[in-house]
Amino acid sequence: MVDVPKTAVVYDDETSEPVPLLDDAPEASRKNGTRSDVLSMWRLGKKQEFLRNFKFISIFGFSMILMSSWEIMLGTSSMALFDGGKAGMIWMNFIVWVGFLGVNVSLAEMGSMAPTSGGQYHWVSEFAPAKYQKFISYMTGWLSVLGWQTASAATAFQAGTQIQGLIALNRPEYIFEPWHGTLLVFAVAVFNLVFNIFFIKKLPLIESVMLFVHIFGFIAIMAVLWATGPISNAKDSFTHFNDYGGWSSDGLATLTGIVAAVVPLIGADAAVHLAEEVRDASKIVPLSMIWTTLANGTMSFVMAVTFCFVLGDIDAALETPTKQAYIYVFYSTTGSVVGASLMSALVILVTILCNISITTTSSRQLFAFARDKGVPFHQTFARVSPSYHVPIPAIILSCLTSCLLSLINLGSSVALQNINSLSTGAAITSYIISISCIVLRRIRGEALLPSKFSLGRAGLALNVLSLMFLTVVLFFSFWPLEKNPTAEAMNWSCVIYVVAIVGSLGYYWGWGREVRINEYLVMVPVTHPLRITNLEDGETIHQRCLLVTGTYALDAAEGSYIHVATKGANKVECFPEQTWPLAGGNFKAMVMLSPGLNILEFAYVCDDCLEHTVEISVNHLPLLQYPPIHLAIMVACDSPCFIDCPTTKAGGISSAHSDLDAAIAKLRMTAYMWQAMTAEDLRLQGVGRRSFRFDEEWTADTVSREFINARMDRSLAQDGAMRSTAKIHIIRSSKTVKDIRSADIAQQNGYGRQKNKLFNYFNDALKKTGGPFVSEARPVVAGLILDSHYSVSKELILGHAALGLHNPDGISLGIFGSHLTYSWPRFLEEVTSCLTDIRSPGDKVGNDNGECTTMWEACAIGQGAHLHEIGHAFGSPHRSGIMQRGYARDWPKNFLSKTAYSGYLEKDGELVGLPNHNARWDLADALSFRMLPHFRLPADSILTEEEQKENPDVQISYDNDSSPATLHVSSSSGIARIIFNRFEHCQPLGWIHNAPKAIQYSEAELDSRFSRNSPLSLQVLGLNSRELYIADVWKLLATRSFIRIPNSNIRLIKRLAFSSEAATHHAAQEPYTWAQLLREKGADGTLHRAVSIDLRVGAGWDGGVVKYADGHVSHWGPMRHNGSTHRFGGHASEEIDLPDGVEISSLRVKPHSGVRLHLSNGQSAGHLNARRGEQDVVEVKPAPDEVVVGFFGKSKRDDGWCCVCEFGLICVKREIGWEGLPEQVWELSEVRNLAGLDGDADDREGRGGGDEEDYDDMDEAGE
Repeated sequence: MVDVPKTAVVYDDETSEPVPLLDDAPEASRKNGTRSDVLSMWRLGKKQEFLRNFKFISIFGFSMILMSSWEIMLGTSSMALFDGGKAGMIWMNFIVWVGFLGVNVSLAEMGSMAPTSGGQYHWVSEFAPAKYQKFISYMTGWLSVLGWQTASAATAFQAGTQIQGLIALNRPEYIFEPWHGTLLVFAVAVFNLVFNIFFIKKLPLIESVMLFVHIFGFIAIMAVLWATGPISNAKDSFTHFNDYGGWSSDGLATLTGIVAAVVPLIGADAAVHLAEEVRDASKIVPLSMIWTTLANGTMSFVMAVTFCFVLGDIDAALETPTKQAYIYVFYSTTGSVVGASLMSALVILVTILCNISITTTSSRQLFAFARDKGVPFHQTFARVSPSYHVPIPAIILSCLTSCLLSLINLGSSVALQNINSLSTGAAITSYIISISCIVLRRIRGEALLPSKFSLGRAGLALNVLSLMFLTVVLFFSFWPLEKNPTAEAMNWSCVIYVVAIVGSLGYYWGWGREVRINEYLVMVPVTHPLRITNLEDGETIHQRCLLVTGTYALDAAEGSYIHVATKGANKVECFPEQTWPLAGGNFKAMVMLSPGLNILEFAYVCDDCLEHTVEISVNHLPLLQYPPIHLAIMVACDSPCFIDCPTTKAGGISSAHSDLDAAIAKLRMTAYMWQAMTAEDLRLQGVGRRSFRFDEEWTADTVSREFINARMDRSLAQDGAMRSTAKIHIIRSSKTVKDIRSADIAQQNGYGRQKNKLFNYFNDALKKTGGPFVSEARPVVAGLILDSHYSVSKELILGHAALGLHNPDGISLGIFGSHLTYSWPRFLEEVTSCLTDIRSPGDKVGNDNGECTTMWEACAIGQGAHLHEIGHAFGSPHRSGIMQRGYARDWPKNFLSKTAYSGYLEKDGELVGLPNHNARWDLADALSFRMLPHFRLPADSILTEEEQKENPDVQISYDNDSSPATLHVSSSSGIARIIFNRFEHCQPLGWIHNAPKAIQYSEAELDSRFSRNSPLSLQVLGLNSRELYIADVWKLLATRSFIRIPNSNIRLIKRLAFSSEAATHHAAQEPYTWAQLLREKGADGTLHRAVSIDLRVGAGWDGGVVKYADGHVSHWGPMRHNGSTHRFGGHASEEIDLPDGVEISSLRVKPHSGVRLHLSNGQSAGHLNARRGEQDVVEVKPAPDEVVVGFFGKSKRDDGWCCVCEFGLICVKREIGWEGLPEQVWELSEVRNLAGLDGDADDREGRGGGDEEDYDDMDEAGE
């Protein structure tokens, strides 16, 4: 048994829980069949081991030849005439035909639901009550094995005895010897063995040819019999019964001979046992079963009537030397040995081929049951030859069974009847059990598996009638031919039947239980082939544009698609119908919602017919209390109002893709794509379906082709084109086209000197416009520069800049040029075509970054890059995903189930499965958005200002000085994600609703998971989107986070604010390492407290100067540099006094940029240089039971300015305080600043550091 992949998903229709299914299943192929075939095998959990060579004609021919109804009917005619006579033979044949039509229709429905080689026993496992499911299924499997194995023996025996009859016809002196028949059975079995192993690949072709022989042989023999035979009157044939068995009742005699009528018409389920070799089995198998029953039943009945009309003397036929009544009839009607021999040879040939087909079927059924450990030596019988693709051991056993059962002929004159009865009884019992189980399920009203063939409401009635018929057949199938039989003439099949069942029970309760034969999988029910996977019925949606994903579980026909209709509560269409492609069983559709109830109808359409439909309701509730994004197009004061457009988009001929109206429509449609994609991406990341909304207005909408047509037809109101939609602000700039297209401000001009000018132009134009764009409104704007243009002569895109800036105190703006806008869709109907358009844009338009080799790639880069700049406007830095150009290749994967050919990569498109592509927001972006009012949901809890700003923290603790370390990870807002070595993610369970605020790892645990031979990086993401990165945890563990004071149990605690690993690791020289306490011994050997700190900040954070009461100083940086006292720059420096008794409460640090110090008396000083927001600002403070006693850090040695690259606080427990510190602490080199004092002795200027220096004259020249 193969393992079912854990990533594929379907849903149990009783629990609605996802269960393993198909996403990792193999693709459809010659071996695997269609997607529907793959689905069936994957749901069963079985490996596809056979080639799917059979299609309808070949499997229909296979089933027709396997049943060989009229040929087998002729072969069993002697039994029918013995008990029933002419009339009994005709009427029983007709009754059995009608009865089996109902039976096979019932079986066909189950075969469509579960087309597997297991057949009946597997259907029972699907439909039987759970309490008895395994046992009943097992017993059904054994009965099915018994039925098919004995059927193979029966047809081989029939062919062998018929060959004897043919010999007797041509050699009257021939004496029938039982052992002759047995040897002939051996010969037929060997022939079957060779054929089924070595020529099985030709079987579909041979069966198709033999179907022709079967049908036209029937016509030929019929014509000969009616043309040459003595025709009896109809009354004699239809009313004359015989009772040679001595039953004293014509009716009872006829029922005793029922096996003769059943054998030619049983076996249509053979197609099911070959289902794993049939393409599109769930459709083809039931069709084959029904048409086989209709065709073979018709031929059998017509041949039975003809046979009885030309039979003549029944006694002569039963006593013929050939022992075959039909050979007697052929000879008596034609009067020619040659003619009768040819006709008989045709019957025998088809019977031998029938035996080949039955052997094929019996071996497949045995293989399936062995695959589920249902028989002894199951490993052997479940083996499929990799060379011949057939179960050779199962075929050999089927042939050996035929040989062994033929030995009955040596001791019984009715061996054929015995074998036929055994085969019929076992098969009929398996039919009864399987149909009974589905009847019970129907009576209880329980759901059935989906199928391509269903009986519908007539199912229960047909099933019950079939059971009544089968019960009668089963009862009489074990009766002997005559009333008081001798031991030789007794029907011993009932004994063999019982022995087989007892043996199977012994195996089940004995050794079989040890190998767990009853633990095969049951196919998982699917409620509907069409399923919506990302939306719940009745869900409330806040954004207008919704991205819906779904699956189609059946095999999708070529040209099929998904149709979407949107209706309101009044069932009236509220948005034009849309169609979306389907690929790989998946689809994605964008839906535009209207406020209130929206009834969405998704339908699978094939050949313009809606085959499967799913309806789902959602409520659209716009959150108008939260701020929108504004969409704006900046237009030069003298703009011609056209954008670049290649000839492939009718550039120069039509303005449909190039005028201002087109730009408005394209920006609006793109914006709604951004909205839908963001909402779905954030939902997938666990932060809820949330997105930004747009500033809207009541105007003529453009997001559907129908709305554009309504404008052309002047029927805006009648066609519903007037509605509330995203407003596009047209912003007139004071700048001319020449100004905007100046090469000096073109962002992609390597020689440009004012590349930020376009951003300033746009920002100024917005401010001049006023209204929603005033700074105090804090607007967020997505801006498009209309007058961008690609200069062919300069090979440069002019008037374009991809820039974004978050300004918490004014306009936050993300801008992009219009040079790729030609490739964007104008409305929903163009989304798919624009994202799959593989035409080349040509060389007259800009090729952004050299990646726009096809139209869809230009579209992806244009839409994705603009969203990237909007991300900056929302405050997102460069991170993975969209903020790191992840859109270039993967943007279409958000909207399509299959991508198009990439001209840039020269690579074919691919099916889109799980959302593991790069055109997504990073989780840190998603969490950052979650805190913005633009993305807020009504039920959101709002983080405090402190929680929003605090960075995650990583600390090391030790039980004692020699104990292993414990790594403590914490975040006051909650921990959203922890990543070790960039790949191993650890996302706490249920983090979004109950994120843990602290997680710890022991050193032993980290050692067990990671090697110390390479650095162990750590990334911590807080629920407030703040991140912390540690380049090497091993190094952190090796560096104790405390300073041990000799001969004391007191420890000084180090609280790290930040450490720039890149600055320290890649520096040419090791950085300066420094520290100082807020009390130091001066030159006089007396302790002096710190009285002030000068926080030195210029263009960056240069350092600081701690001044002590005696006048000496200590630096946040080196004391000396390049042989002289180090002097700090810093035009934004601020000094703060440290009054006696006032503590340092916290420091806020923007790494490399600035610092601000806060005192317990409320005073603060310093400059953070946080012009673009404080998202990178780190706050470090002592624990509530600690007090700050000093500082430590590192400063760069090789940058000329010795900027701070690591900083932290030194603390001590409050209960110890300054007074509790021992004398030896003042002598510790670890808490004294000796940086740069490793030169000549005369450079040392005091024990603690240097003299006070005047920094007021410093400017920032050179900073």
